[in-house]
Amino acid sequence: MKTLQSLILQIIFILCLGSVDRPLLSQCGPDPGCTHPDYEALIAIYCATDGDNWTENRGWKEGAEGTNCNPCDQVNFWSHIRCVGGRVELMALLD
Repeated sequence: MKTLQSLILQIIFILCLGSVDRPLLSQCGPDPGCTHPDYEALIAIYCATDGDNWTENRGWKEGAEGTNCNPCDQVNFWSHIRCVGGRVELMALLD
């Protein structure tokens, strides 16, 4: 019975994926090469809140692209982030 359930779930999963030619999921997500300890959580927030369409997404957009992995960088900082000791201490995301 478990094998049949597993097979049914696999078929449903394949049917839900649809055509291989169209994008299945948003391309937004963390870059596996980025190692800052707060990076993955910040990118999850960015993606979940449609960060590409934020009015001010300086640094965040580049973070999602994997070109700026450090939200606490002194020069290429991410907007609305405050860091202390190289870690994010505060986020002030505005409407």
